[in-house]
Amino acid sequence: MTRTGMAHADLQALFETFLPFTQKLLREHGGFNPWGAVMSSSGEIQWVAADNGEEFPDAQALINMLTDTFKGQCNRGVLRAIGICYDVRIVPPGKSDKI
Repeated sequence: MTRTGMAHADLQALFETFLPFTQKLLREHGGFNPWGAVMSSSGEIQWVAADNGEEFPDAQALINMLTDTFKGQCNRGVLRAIGICYDVRIVPPGKSDKI
């Protein structure tokens, strides 16, 4: 296993594409809509955005859209790894405010 706890190199590669871009979105915009990345059967990584045409879309609707899209591609056998990145705020143990 790697330092991030992922057991598969393909997932690690996806994670490494998520992290820098997500950090940039948080720094520059303070948040972001859900987005994803896929690794094709040939090893190519592509970023994937979801857009339902709304100015302020519901995050879960976008996650569902990405999930449905990725399931269809997986069923056709064209992907070997997928990931979805979304913005979450949590209240850490012992704290009262979300971070």
